[in-house]
Amino acid sequence: MDRSSNDCLSNNVPLGYSQEYNQLNRTLPIVSLDSGLYFDRETSLFDTNYTHTLEPRAYYVYIPYRDQSKIPIFDTSLNTLNQNSIFYENQFSGDDRINNANQMTVGLTSRLIDSETGIERLSATLGQRFYFDDLQVSLPSTTPSSRKSSDILAGFTARLSSRLNLDTFWQYDPDRGNMERNNYLLRYNPEPGKSFSFCYRYT
Repeated sequence: MDRSSNDCLSNNVPLGYSQEYNQLNRTLPIVSLDSGLYFDRETSLFDTNYTHTLEPRAYYVYIPYRDQSKIPIFDTSLNTLNQNSIFYENQFSGDDRINNANQMTVGLTSRLIDSETGIERLSATLGQRFYFDDLQVSLPSTTPSSRKSSDILAGFTARLSSRLNLDTFWQYDPDRGNMERNNYLLRYNPEPGKSFSFCYRYT
């Protein structure tokens, strides 16, 4: 897949950028391969029949490096790392920057589905990205990371009853041995139109 941008600069050029360039062109081929497997088995827990799944996923992306330092930043920022963005091709939001990439993201999801109702009672995910080449593209006044892997992401969701749900998320930095973020959300819906939530967030 080819992506190209034709950024015509005008009087709306952000501060800190020269209007020396009337037109900038950038063409970047992006190669990605997304693969996964799905395993399931029948199991029983507390006299209830469930379908237990195991879903490994591997996602490879290759994007060559291009110098983009002369392209102004209009609406681009660094995506927050989460269970969705770890599988994105571009780690930046917007098209002012497209990162170089030679990386593999691996993830594992397991679910417990009620065989009678089809309701997903439990879900757990784990994922991490691995870099084979150093990152070179960055936003102004920032330095590209030289890490060989991303933080480890984990999530857990439980539908404890028809009215009570629990959602959790963790982000762990293995290089520093620190928990970077964790979220806990407990929702109670006693009846339609009524909801009570308790949320704890740490960053």
